[in-house]
Amino acid sequence: MSDSMNFDFSELNTLAADLGDVADDAGKNIVQAVTGSARQTQKEWRRNVGSSKHFPRLAGAVTYDVESNAAVTGSSVSAEIGYDRSRPQGPLGHIAEYGDLGSAPRSDGQHALEATQEDFVRGLIKATADAEKRNNL
Repeated sequence: MSDSMNFDFSELNTLAADLGDVADDAGKNIVQAVTGSARQTQKEWRRNVGSSKHFPRLAGAVTYDVESNAAVTGSSVSAEIGYDRSRPQGPLGHIAEYGDLGSAPRSDGQHALEATQEDFVRGLIKATADAEKRNNL
């Protein structure tokens, strides 16, 4: 009887490599999902703000930026959507959103986020599912 044991890790190694490919593909898809969601949230926010008679140019101040970073230790993607203070009426965005002593908050940005949240989640689910499918998992 032998005192040694042999293990075949080839299938586990193949799975690990495939999962690495899924992560690479999913990362690209997730950046697209975040970008699309940020764009849709911006449109919804602009539509909400456009109904303001006190801030007729404020809708044009709603912008978005997406940043993504890939690193050995992990990747990240983020989107910032809001009022650009360098655009007309942009510095007044916080008053429209949160109100002040003389006016109630409009919460246009909050409503836009709530309206686009489900679509964002669906986009993330699709991003990972597409990456798994492309890698036969």
